[in-house]
Amino acid sequence: MARDGNEAIEKVGELKPDIVLLDINMPGMNGAITASKIRKLHRTKIVFLTILATHQLSDGFVPKSAAATELIPTLIQVARRVDGFTKRTKSPHTSTS
Repeated sequence: MARDGNEAIEKVGELKPDIVLLDINMPGMNGAITASKIRKLHRTKIVFLTILATHQLSDGFVPKSAAATELIPTLIQVARRVDGFTKRTKSPHTSTS
């Protein structure tokens, strides 16, 4: 977990995750700027969890009000678009259809 946009960019560089979950409203650098900088440096997919409308820089969007029911399905859907991700994470609870 990152405290702000700058730390999120640093962690993406260090950890090279397949997916990053960002909030648009972040301290310091907002999520949209953070996402833009991540996009320039890495192939990481970006999902926004926010109360604001979806943004073109994201690969997925989950309203905070629906996080309990939509976050995991959205992350799975975005993960399916990451080369090799589903091969590494197949489980009885997810399908690749």
